[in-house]
Amino acid sequence: MVSENNVWWQKLKSYANGSFPRYGDIGDYATIAFQMTGDSAYARKAWSLIQPFAQSHTLPWANRNGTREYFITYVWMYDWLYPGLTPAQRTTFISYLNWMGDLVLNKVSGVPWGTRTSDSDETIGHYFGLAFLDLATAPDNPRAGTFLKSSWIEAGTGKLTNVGGLAATKVDRSTMRNTIAQFVSEARGGEWIESSEYDCDTLQLILLGAEGVRTATGVDYFPEITQFAPQAALSFIDKQTPDGLDTYQWGDEEHPHGLWIQTREAAVSVMAGVTARIDPNISSYTQSYLNDLIASPIEYHGGANPYPRFFLLFNPYNQATDWRTILPAGFYASGQGMMYFHDGWGANDSFFGAHDPTTTAVDHQVNFLGDFQLYRQGEWALTHPLGYALASVNAGGSSTNGMEFAGVTEVSEARGPVAQEFGPNGDSAYLVGSTGGQYVWTNFWTPPPTFLHEWTRSLLYLPSEDKHSDTIVVYDRTNSEDPRLLPLSNRYGSDLPAINAATSLKQWIIHMPVAPTLTPSGISWTTPGGQNINVSTLLPVNQQKTAYDETQLGWISWTIVPTEEKWQARIAPAVDAQWDTFLNVVQAYDTGTTLANTMVRSDGGQAEGALIQRGSQDDVLALFSAQMGVQVPVTLPIANVSVYNPNMLAQIGAVRILGAGYSVTWTGGSAQTEVMLMDLDPNRTWTAVVDGNAGISVPVSNQGIGRFSLNGVGTHQFTLSAN
Repeated sequence: MVSENNVWWQKLKSYANGSFPRYGDIGDYATIAFQMTGDSAYARKAWSLIQPFAQSHTLPWANRNGTREYFITYVWMYDWLYPGLTPAQRTTFISYLNWMGDLVLNKVSGVPWGTRTSDSDETIGHYFGLAFLDLATAPDNPRAGTFLKSSWIEAGTGKLTNVGGLAATKVDRSTMRNTIAQFVSEARGGEWIESSEYDCDTLQLILLGAEGVRTATGVDYFPEITQFAPQAALSFIDKQTPDGLDTYQWGDEEHPHGLWIQTREAAVSVMAGVTARIDPNISSYTQSYLNDLIASPIEYHGGANPYPRFFLLFNPYNQATDWRTILPAGFYASGQGMMYFHDGWGANDSFFGAHDPTTTAVDHQVNFLGDFQLYRQGEWALTHPLGYALASVNAGGSSTNGMEFAGVTEVSEARGPVAQEFGPNGDSAYLVGSTGGQYVWTNFWTPPPTFLHEWTRSLLYLPSEDKHSDTIVVYDRTNSEDPRLLPLSNRYGSDLPAINAATSLKQWIIHMPVAPTLTPSGISWTTPGGQNINVSTLLPVNQQKTAYDETQLGWISWTIVPTEEKWQARIAPAVDAQWDTFLNVVQAYDTGTTLANTMVRSDGGQAEGALIQRGSQDDVLALFSAQMGVQVPVTLPIANVSVYNPNMLAQIGAVRILGAGYSVTWTGGSAQTEVMLMDLDPNRTWTAVVDGNAGISVPVSNQGIGRFSLNGVGTHQFTLSAN
């Protein structure tokens, strides 16, 4: 780059030579320039920015954000600047780095600091800072080699925690190193665990950390991160909208519906560099995505003015391959239950996202289940308010497309995905999540009794071949008692006001940009871009609908950006009951498209669902398990403190599984009908007698979906049986 006077070298050089530091520059631009050229002038420039903090033992950010973000950076700057520093400067720098090491281990007298392992980005930034410090500063630093063997007492918990060396011994929170292994496990498949905005930064820390240790030692001490890196790169590509102007956003978001492009491109540059040695194909797709970000015109200065980390692994000569005709339509990250589906990459194509996050016990943990959003024809046809912290407050579940039970959204004991599948030839995307069990955290004194025994949400997304409509079938199984009628109802802490204020035990929630039209059979509105949205509200049969202006809900101003506050509609059963099912068909469609959705139930009530008719498309009959099933036993306290059943999620998710068949009759309107039977036991052999003809075999996937097709307009009937 230097010898060719590459345009990116020119840009970096201009940053390094600038009279005033750029935002976020602590000497790293000049340090990279020194590494590239050996010109001592850059080392002097870098040291001029480092020295004031190093001599005073202060941080650019005087809080844990400073050590989280800059500990790693300061150590690699020491390593790269070493030849350009005087012995005295090296001594000053080492003293500063050791001070940071002591800070994150809470060993600086009079300064409460340390590391909270419940904070994933803090833990990662601090751990790799300690690892770099041990590896990069010997033999000049007599303390090098001691930090990874150290321990500290975590604030708030009083727990003595070891750093844990370079190699994980378990996947748990027993050491700082093991905690990182657990974080990566919870992010398996590629979606990190904090929020779509925070993840941009945290992924830079963890990937650069693992890469730095590998290059320093020649050993891959983080095989879990090596495996994770290509998955994370694919997640970043797949979460963007087809037109490249936005991304799927979830959790704490300070910049709703913006690419946050300078941070995002730094993360993608790191991913492209790391994956170049792991999976060159994915690296080439990531490089192509990075090039798109760099060229993006939608933010001030945009991607053409990157932060320093962008340059660490950036290779402008890396191969760039357009992924749009190569990657499959669907992407799924099982750790966080995140599913993305693109029916194409044209500017007017559709992008569906759904999320069944697990309980992670980290900062920024979200509290919802089964959230979904749809981007179509250049706008969010279905979305909801975005902001900071609202999604992390249990009583704030009304900010997503989900449900509330007595004013709260989920419980702590069990939550996450239980099934997921993409249909053949991109005809569907399916995600199921469940939650239930104890409401409060473990070790909670005198916990209230379990009130939510099961909430299982099934989402079936159906794109259309003619591109005139998108359909989302939302089926909710709910088994909940009213916590206000149970003992110890005063043990819900800060969520008690929301629980007491709930107008119904169960409420189904969806968001819209304008006041909706409510009818006995549905909810409808039109988007700013002119798309038609309709919700066919098929179950419960007796229901109440209410629309709310979100500006009147009293949300805290710093949680939701005011421009995000629009409208929402809620559906509640007319009478509260412990067991209810909700069936709603949500559709976005072009004017002139004929749609019809009919509720279909088996003769004995074992299954229920919808016949979906979409103009010229084939009919789809989708049926779900409607049986309440055997309630999972509640987890009782031990010694009057709450405990969890580690198998609770699997047990709740299994309640919906059907082991016996049923009979169904319906009237079709198209020449062919695609029948999709959800929640079947995949370990049984299934057959169906259709329209009185000889029985046919019904193949059932390992996710419990049975499928078959039948021909003919008019009345149809089948009897399903299992062996």
